[in-house]
Amino acid sequence: MGFFFDVVGLGLNAVDFITVVDKYPPPGGKCEIKSFRVLPGGQVATAMICVKNLGCNGVKYLGKVGDDYTGKISYDSLKESGIDISGVKIVKNCTNQFANIVIDSKSGERTIMWKRDERLSIKIEDYSVDEVCSGKILHLDGHDTETAAFFAKKARERKILVTLDIDRVYEGVDALLENVDYIITSEGFPVNYFGSGPFEKALIELKKKFKNAFVAATGGDKGVYYVTPHFKVKRIPAFKIMCVDSTGAGDAFHGGFIYGLLKGWDVERNLLFSNGVAALNCLKYGARGNLLSERQVWEFINKYI
Repeated sequence: MGFFFDVVGLGLNAVDFITVVDKYPPPGGKCEIKSFRVLPGGQVATAMICVKNLGCNGVKYLGKVGDDYTGKISYDSLKESGIDISGVKIVKNCTNQFANIVIDSKSGERTIMWKRDERLSIKIEDYSVDEVCSGKILHLDGHDTETAAFFAKKARERKILVTLDIDRVYEGVDALLENVDYIITSEGFPVNYFGSGPFEKALIELKKKFKNAFVAATGGDKGVYYVTPHFKVKRIPAFKIMCVDSTGAGDAFHGGFIYGLLKGWDVERNLLFSNGVAALNCLKYGARGNLLSERQVWEFINKYI
């Protein structure tokens, strides 16, 4: 079948209230705020903008925004990015998803507290199969698990590649995972999924259970781990940088990985590139603080290799 887009993303967008402190205070403590920013983010929305900035023009985002001022921030950011947002739905009298993010200025690590109104949940009936399955790749985050599972299955039936960014074990997640071609999780997901460790064993078990999928996990400053077809774990190290803000690093990684799939790169080249995309985004504040072009990413990587 013909496709209107290279990639379609269905899932979260958000607005982040980013507070930078010298050190996160203990319970009952106080600390001075070094800086404060209000910036757009969200797993799938950020990944789609990342793919666009890298150099892909056929990008579509599907999701819901509230009609409050944070929703306007999120919507305007999506609109200004140049991706297709014709399918974005605005929910009346609803606060957009937002997060309070506190960043340790010494390490760039962040603590996240988030809130999402139930009315922002994406239902199966919100979109047609033809709209969701209008790209060569469908990217999901799994938050609205039943909906994601439904469209992943429909995409599989149409021979569309499905990529997944998942960091939590949602109820009914197996129905989603069994129809995903590229399962890339957070480091904690495999152990939480099986209920025990160690990490590498859990990652291998995830691959054995969903053997037709590529399985990997991002590990922050340790890099990315993936399972070979022979059930061995390999690691592509992260780039050593002075991290300013790790918010959105995983989202950027997924954007880079999707771009690499579209370019037809082999696994290790793609993971190296995706690590570079994520590292660059950690050099500035915000989930989308430093989403650059393919040329700029390779220039950065080539300084290390």
